[in-house]
Amino acid sequence: MTEQTHRLPPLFQTNEVLFGHDSTPGLVAFEVQRDKVTIFSRDGDATLSQTVPFEPFLLAASDGKKRNAAAPYDLVRSAKRPYQPGDQISYYVTGAKAKVKINENCKLASDWDPKKPDENVEHYKAKLNERYEKFRPFIEDGATRSEELELALSCSDSAVGMETQH
Repeated sequence: MTEQTHRLPPLFQTNEVLFGHDSTPGLVAFEVQRDKVTIFSRDGDATLSQTVPFEPFLLAASDGKKRNAAAPYDLVRSAKRPYQPGDQISYYVTGAKAKVKINENCKLASDWDPKKPDENVEHYKAKLNERYEKFRPFIEDGATRSEELELALSCSDSAVGMETQH
């Protein structure tokens, strides 16, 4: 007995505004390198390729309001070296108060100077205290609830210390 499965494509994946549309017949694949893209197509039994310049872009819907501030985004925009999608961005928080706007008070981890430390000790102490309070029941219970602790750790929104964004 053969079982037939009918899958409808998700509306998200068929959105031409989001994913684009090209009516050129025979398009098969695209291979993106930093500043160029190789377009693979079929013409009968032949596979053709053509490499053309490429400039990545992002189309983002907006309601006219300013975007949420994001430290990794702002750091990458002003960085001295080019970044690719998927690159890891490590940064640290600067300043003197526990509550600061992270995107306005951060530097790339590679810019940290051990001779002139400028990390925000008050911010990191506050984050550590916040995490301690969150996990206090597990600590006081002598770590006998290891499954619950593991679950809580997996739900934690960020680590204390250097902030990392992928």
